Amino acid sequence: AEAVLGASQREASREKRKGANVDRAEEILQRAEAALATKEYAKVRGLAKDAHDAVREASLLKTARGAFASLQLDGQELRTLGADVGAFEPTLVDLGKAIETNDLGAARRLVADARHAAEASRAAHFRAVMERSLQTILANAARGLDPLVARQLLQEVDDAVHLGKSIDMQTLIDKRMADQ
Repeated sequence: AEAVLGASQREASREKRKGANVDRAEEILQRAEAALATKEYAKVRGLAKDAHDAVREASLLKTARGAFASLQLDGQELRTLGADVGAFEPTLVDLGKAIETNDLGAARRLVADARHAAEASRAAHFRAVMERSLQTILANAARGLDPLVARQLLQEVDDAVHLGKSIDMQTLIDKRMADQ
């Protein structure tokens, strides 16, 4: 029983050093130490297992907090790009609430949902920019825009969108046509 308790205590200390909130596990470990003092070995083993589970949950919540911070950066990037974050924002708010209440199950589900919503928003934004660019190119085809130049312009738009930059297609076309 002492070995099991010691292992759980080391695990709690290790995760605490890594930044996880192991308060619940520490409370359980204190009860396990009290049970050990009264020689209730079966209770010590049960409490040590409970402490192990609490440490694991604290570690997973720490991971969810990290994912939340990363997703917040994704949200800022999407807003900077001008992408529609309508489906992403409410999921991010719900994720914050789940983390605050230490609801690990909901937090893990919402991390996956938020990642999916962010990627869907990013993809929709990319498609919209490419469609607008193609329409601008087609509108300028009658002015004698070379198909090879049009292909190069689309590649430039693709590169700019992936770098998070905006590009004025009409100005770019006018400049290229003046250079021809």
